[in-house]
Amino acid sequence: MLRRNYIRIGLAAVALVALVSLGLPFAFFTALNWRFNPIPSYSDFPPPHSQAEADRQDLADLEQLLVLDRSFSQSEADAFREGLADLRTKAGMLSPEEFEMAVARLAALSGNAHTMIDPRELMARFIRAPLDLAWFEEGLYIIGAAPSASDLVGFRVRTIAGHSVEETLAALRPFISGTDQRARVMAPRYFTSPAVLETIWPDADPDQLILQLETTDGQLIEQAIPAVRFEAPNRRIYAKDWRYLTDDRADTAPSLLERNRNLLRQELENDGLYIRLNAMADDDNGPLEDQLAPVLEGAPEGGWRWIVLDLRNNNGGNYQKGLAFTRALPDALARDGQLWLLTSNETLSAAIVTLARAKHFVGARAHIVGERVGDNDEFWSEQGPSLVLGHSKIALMYATGRHDLVNGCYAMDCYWLDFFYQVAAGDLAPEIEIRWRFSDYALGRDTLLEHVRSLMRIN
Repeated sequence: MLRRNYIRIGLAAVALVALVSLGLPFAFFTALNWRFNPIPSYSDFPPPHSQAEADRQDLADLEQLLVLDRSFSQSEADAFREGLADLRTKAGMLSPEEFEMAVARLAALSGNAHTMIDPRELMARFIRAPLDLAWFEEGLYIIGAAPSASDLVGFRVRTIAGHSVEETLAALRPFISGTDQRARVMAPRYFTSPAVLETIWPDADPDQLILQLETTDGQLIEQAIPAVRFEAPNRRIYAKDWRYLTDDRADTAPSLLERNRNLLRQELENDGLYIRLNAMADDDNGPLEDQLAPVLEGAPEGGWRWIVLDLRNNNGGNYQKGLAFTRALPDALARDGQLWLLTSNETLSAAIVTLARAKHFVGARAHIVGERVGDNDEFWSEQGPSLVLGHSKIALMYATGRHDLVNGCYAMDCYWLDFFYQVAAGDLAPEIEIRWRFSDYALGRDTLLEHVRSLMRIN
C-alpha cells in the first residue's frame, strides 16, 4: 500500500512538471483554484418590499450551498432541498434568531464540521450572557465571565433554562455541524444565548439566561444573568477585563500560560520539551513557520528524551505552516525518545493534519493522549470566500476538498496539496483516553500533562 501511494504521488508530481514545462501552469492553477476555491455568485434581486421577500431572496442564494459544497451525500442533499422548501413556506414569519438557527440546521445536514455558519460570525447577531463555559471530566463549568458575573466563575452548570445540560446539548445537536465531539465543543456558545434557547423552547426567557449552578461548596443556586451584546470570537474570549479562574495562579501549567499566543515553548524536567500550538496560523509574534523553525533547538546531547506537542485548543488554520516542523520531530528526539500528542474534541482541521503528520513521521514512538479529535479521520474542508446571505448577513462556510489521514487521499475529490504533503497515519484515536479534570484546572494543573509526566518518571 505504501509503495502504491508513493507511485501515485510520483505520477502527480510528474504531471505537474509536465504541465509547467509545456507552459500551462496558469491554466492548471486556474483550474485548481476554480475547483477548490470557488467564488459564490449572487442573484440580482430588486430591493425587497417585505421581510418575507427578503427571506426568500436569502434562501434563493442559500440554495447554491449544494453547488459550492461537495461534502453532502445524495441523501443529505435531498434532505437539504426538502428543508429549504419547508423554510420557504415560513418566510417572513421567523425572528432573526429563528431564521439563523434554521439555516444552521440545513448546513448541519451535511454532517461535515466545515459546512456551517462561519464561527467568526456565529452568534454575532445574538445577545448572550457574558460567560465562558468549558467541559471537564466532571461536567460543564463557568471558567470566565465579564465583571458583572465574575462571582460565578468556578461554578458548575447543572441546568440551563430549566433543562439539564445533556438535554440542552441534545436539543441543540441538530443545529451544529459535524461529529458529536465537534457539537460538544460548539454547544457552549449556544448555551449562553437566551434568544437561541427560546427558538427550541418557546417558554424560555429571551432576555436573561436562567441557570442552576453548583457553587464551590456544593450548594445549588438559581441565577438569572442578563444577556448583552458583545463580540463573539472564533476562539475563547480571554477579554482583558474578564475574570478567568486560572488568573493570578502562582504555579500554572504551561498550557494555561499566555493564552493568546499560538505557539508556546517550555523545557521540562528530564530532558523534556513542551510545545503548545493553539492554531496553525500567524499571530502578533510573526509567521508561525518562522516561530516554529527554532523551537526544537537546544536539545540535550542525543536529543530530547520526550516531547509533548499540545494540540488540544487548535481549531486549525493552514497546515503548510507546520510541514517542516513535523518533518523535523523524529531527528529532534533521542533514539528512544517519546512524542506525546495531546488532543481534545477541539482539535480540528489543519490541527488534525499536523497530528497525523507528527504521528506518521515519528512512528511507534508517538502516542496520542486525550480525547477524540473534533472531526472524522476522513473529512472535508477548503473553500473560497464565504457564502453571505444578503439580508440576514449570515455567512456560511462550505467544503470543497477531501482529506483522509488514515489511508491517504488520492481520488479526484481529494485536496490537491495532499498529493504532495499528506500521510497515511493510521488510527488517530487516543492511545490513552483522558479528560482534563476540573479539580486540577481550578488549581492551575494540567491533568493530561501530569499523566504524561508520571509515565516518563516510570520510564
